[in-house]
Amino acid sequence: MERESMSKTDQKASDAKIDQEKKAADEKASVEAKATEDKKVADEKAPAEAKASEDKKAADEKAAAEAQPTEEPVQIDKQRVKDLIEQVENRHGHRIMDLVHRFEREEGMQMAEGDETAAPKMTMAGVSCRLRAGPDQTLENWANAARRALLKAA
Repeated sequence: MERESMSKTDQKASDAKIDQEKKAADEKASVEAKATEDKKVADEKAPAEAKASEDKKAADEKAAAEAQPTEEPVQIDKQRVKDLIEQVENRHGHRIMDLVHRFEREEGMQMAEGDETAAPKMTMAGVSCRLRAGPDQTLENWANAARRALLKAA
């Protein structure tokens, strides 16, 4: 009965307001449903991500343990180390990451992340050095460490 006494303009305004309220309620329900779905997906992923994180941590610890210097002097292949030093010195003009990947693949280069007590290290051909700001500086640091190792082995 109230609607009958309202003018057409008032009815249109009232209908528009009701439509807006319905639309807002629908959007809110949609957002809440999406949030619920996102939480469900996150809850399902959490155990897998935690396991992957634990696996990575274990692999990093293993690599760090392998890269730790030993008390005994490491026997190095002098000629191989000299060849690698030469390749590092002649790297200019080559794509540095291609060289890094080749060293990892063919020469067994390993990088071990550090922690609060040990700096991150790179090991190749029995020679270890600290990682630096970038691969170019790290390879230069490795070449210097390799030269020192050759002098000690001589």
